[in-house]
Amino acid sequence: MCLISKLVIGRGTALVTNNTLVNEVSRFAITGSPNFTTTRKVSFQGDLNSVQASGLTLQEFGLFASGLANTGSLFLREAIGSLTFDGTNELRLEATIEFIPS
Repeated sequence: MCLISKLVIGRGTALVTNNTLVNEVSRFAITGSPNFTTTRKVSFQGDLNSVQASGLTLQEFGLFASGLANTGSLFLREAIGSLTFDGTNELRLEATIEFIPS
């Protein structure tokens, strides 16, 4: 059973030390099922159509377990350069988590 179920988009200037999104703006369900085909890796994909993405400014994203906005367990967080969506673009984010044995 996989608890990660939400793709979360945020904006704000993030630091490497942040363990939450700086400013969560949208939360969407993961598209399809997690991909477990590669040993010790799992990939998640989130898709937003042009209507869903319209007006969003993306500077960071993360993978969360269920929860309301700004809550839940954060499993992955990435900061990127600023992207603004004007209603003519779609968005697909794919994130892979690798588990390294100690």
